[in-house]
Amino acid sequence: MVIKGFLVGPLLKKTFREIGEDGITTLAASAAYNFFFSLFPLLLFLAPLLSLIGDSQRTVGWLMSQLTSVLPPDQLKAIQPVLDNVVFSPSAPRLMSLGLLLAVWSGSNIFGTLMSALNTAYDVTETRSWIKQQAIRVLAFVVSAVIMGVSTIVFLDGERVANWIGGTLHLGSAVILTWKVVQFPLAFAGLVGIAFMAFYLLPNVKQRKGHVLLASMATTCLWILATLLFRL
Repeated sequence: MVIKGFLVGPLLKKTFREIGEDGITTLAASAAYNFFFSLFPLLLFLAPLLSLIGDSQRTVGWLMSQLTSVLPPDQLKAIQPVLDNVVFSPSAPRLMSLGLLLAVWSGSNIFGTLMSALNTAYDVTETRSWIKQQAIRVLAFVVSAVIMGVSTIVFLDGERVANWIGGTLHLGSAVILTWKVVQFPLAFAGLVGIAFMAFYLLPNVKQRKGHVLLASMATTCLWILATLLFRL
């Protein structure tokens, strides 16, 4: 079978061979380790932030419901007291500064691992300066954090925001109905944007934006599918 000039059979064989030669499973394990290592610093920043803009009890409940899909019960029992102490602590706003610094450091390590993994996948060596690499890693983390943070706030309290906008502009129920329709395409677009940024900026190689966009959309679809299967 041929799709746009590519023989599907040989292409799949070459893909699986490259996966083995590049050690993708090891790189994936490294990225997963860095992700979970950054979880507590991110929570240390995110939890007090959300507690300032929303209902604290609802914030803890929402965070725990999200963690249920990625952590075993024993670890959830260990995290619950930490979240309670952070969110309901009188010094929660001061914890945000410490959490922000730790989150930037640990979060940038995730993109550092992805940078090395993509360079390996492209069979290229890293020639950019150390400062430029760190800047790209931090930029990728900050942009991703902003997109995920806005998405989290919107999904957590999007209906109230839509009600406020509708009441201010006298748009009534039309805003709520529109929001219910567009929220999921917006979330998908945000994930595609994060993937596009990672594929385009992290590897030390020039690429065609059209190819990167297609890869980003495919990655997002596979990520959503894997998330749903993992939850099952």
